[in-house]
Amino acid sequence: MLTELKLKNFTRFQNHTFRFSPKLNVFIGENGTGKSHLMKLLHANLRALNKNKNTPSTFSKAYLETTIANRLKGVFMPDSLGRLAMRMRGHARAEVEMTIRKSSKINLSYNFSTKSASAVTIVEAPQESLSLQSVFIPTREMLSIYPGFTSAYDSLQIPFDETWRDLADLLGRPLTKGSHAESTRVLLEPLEQVMNGHVISEFGRFYLKNNTGKLEAHLLAEGLRKIATLAHLIANKSLTKHSILFWDEPEANLNPKLIKLVAQTIISLSKNMQVFVSTHSMFLLRELYIIAQQEHSKNEYNYFSMAAQADRSDVDVYTSHSLDGLEVLTTLEYQADQDNALLELFSNGI
Repeated sequence: MLTELKLKNFTRFQNHTFRFSPKLNVFIGENGTGKSHLMKLLHANLRALNKNKNTPSTFSKAYLETTIANRLKGVFMPDSLGRLAMRMRGHARAEVEMTIRKSSKINLSYNFSTKSASAVTIVEAPQESLSLQSVFIPTREMLSIYPGFTSAYDSLQIPFDETWRDLADLLGRPLTKGSHAESTRVLLEPLEQVMNGHVISEFGRFYLKNNTGKLEAHLLAEGLRKIATLAHLIANKSLTKHSILFWDEPEANLNPKLIKLVAQTIISLSKNMQVFVSTHSMFLLRELYIIAQQEHSKNEYNYFSMAAQADRSDVDVYTSHSLDGLEVLTTLEYQADQDNALLELFSNGI
């Protein structure tokens, strides 16, 4: 699991340390406060360290410096790597230190300057690859654009960052034969009930199949396609106890009924793997809080609230084990203002 991330002069974060829960971690903030940046950075680092058929048996410093730089460029798509360093007068260096707890503590630490075109400098890194599956689900659904996406991404310049290519690889994994294990069925059944079917793949296209036949994924509502994506990743075992899930704004294009289902699924997944979620939905936050209270497990989760400052380029970060423990929650402030305005309108109409 990921245990800690230290950042200096990285995008919106001038000097911050994030300590993560082994279960659920929620990043909260307005648009542009760095929620997605945090998850993309963690995903890029993990993918650079992940074991695959092209990974050498042992890491050299030169290999990691090239691989991490390429991952950062692929995930963030900056004109140059130095664009990820915080904008300030003069010359500055961005510093990243990530800690992973496996059987022992593993550190990855590197830095790069505002003038870096495509290179990072490794300070500390593991010598061998990790058997950790990093799964990143973007804000928009992917099932409808999956057909032909991999070949197009690899051969053409298309405006999708590398998290989309990573997700395409996972969606393309075949289902295993036989019935699902109990732990998989517990997660799948509520999703399949709301979809009224299960997801299948034929000749590179996805369908929802039930007793009446099969329906093309393109004909499903976008919110249901997001549910279908999650269901397929669970069914093909891309999400297991050896996975870390990053889900960017899971509430996007979902109605409150589906958001309640997603909240319950997030909590259920966090019992088997480490989960990171970014959101600015008060409905989702409240639902997560309610479930945590009902299960008496609120101290097992970490909430990180990012707040932009008018006079500074960096953000303030507030941390708590519970939603009601956050010192500043901008999303809640806007919600409260709207509630008060609505109550005032109702009162004046009586």
